[in-house]
Amino acid sequence: MDDNKIRVIHDGNGKIVYLFNGKNLFGG
Repeated sequence: MDDNKIRVIHDGNGKIVYLFNGKNLFGG
């Protein structure tokens, strides 16, 4: 897996969650 990538995920509530190495960077 590419765990060193930043992933941008929509949490379903209209927010965007950024994950880096599987950690939430900016708070849900």
